[in-house]
Amino acid sequence: MPDVLLTGPPRSGTTLACELLNEADDTVALDEPLPNELWPVHDRSRLARALRRPAISDDAFCDAIAKFLDDTRSSIAAGRGALTLNYGGRVTGSKFPDAAGDSGLREEVTRRSFMPVDKPLSPDFILACKHNAGFTAMVGALAKRFPTYAIVRNPLSTLSSWQTVSVPVSDGHIPRGEQIDLDLQKQLEATADTVDRQFVILRWFFDAFRTHLPDDAVIRYEDIISSGGRALTVIAKGASALAAPLESRNISGVYDADKMRSLGRRLLDDDGPWWHYYTRESVEHIMNGGA
Repeated sequence: MPDVLLTGPPRSGTTLACELLNEADDTVALDEPLPNELWPVHDRSRLARALRRPAISDDAFCDAIAKFLDDTRSSIAAGRGALTLNYGGRVTGSKFPDAAGDSGLREEVTRRSFMPVDKPLSPDFILACKHNAGFTAMVGALAKRFPTYAIVRNPLSTLSSWQTVSVPVSDGHIPRGEQIDLDLQKQLEATADTVDRQFVILRWFFDAFRTHLPDDAVIRYEDIISSGGRALTVIAKGASALAAPLESRNISGVYDADKMRSLGRRLLDDDGPWWHYYTRESVEHIMNGGA
């Protein structure tokens, strides 16, 4: 059966991709449905010692994902729905409101629960499952077993969004990635400055995609927006009929203009792997107020 995995940096449009795929015929897309106990941990991590849990092999992890997706298909067929982050019974790309909470950051509104699935589906419908850091940490193994795609977004807009949301990446940490990738954990522990850690994380994501995924499996947020969602046809044929009225959020009133310029200058001085997918002119465009 056609099971598909999605990944990408946080705030790159991965959840929007799921929302749009759920509008496509014969497709169901889930936002971070896997339970915590399914994820591998590296043997020498603090979490592994605390849980007294040994690392599992790549094959065992892939087997566990395949079983989870099979169980999810059975749940949908039985009318019980599917476990996913959702808001009001739907996966939504607007999981962080524009208004900041008491922390001064935007708080996520979605919660993980069973979401009803009441659209017509064939027996071999496409089931897409999205996780950001976890799937990226394992992308080399996953891409050998499942069709795997990454959503990326202009690096300046991605970094700018990280400054505004109440998630660990705003503090320069990516817990699921650190749980699985010991080298990433050590590098972040050795990096004192928050923005420096964010650059480490951004490089980690883009390096993984460039190393393990073909270019046609990496979909740019900007292409999703300009095509009304049809750029996702590479994942699901039903997306060819999408014509969503989408507006780019690469420039947003919630992003601090001075911080954006500072982040932009750092990006332009950095020979990062994001330049495989974006040009320096695209970053300069955003620094100058263009979306």
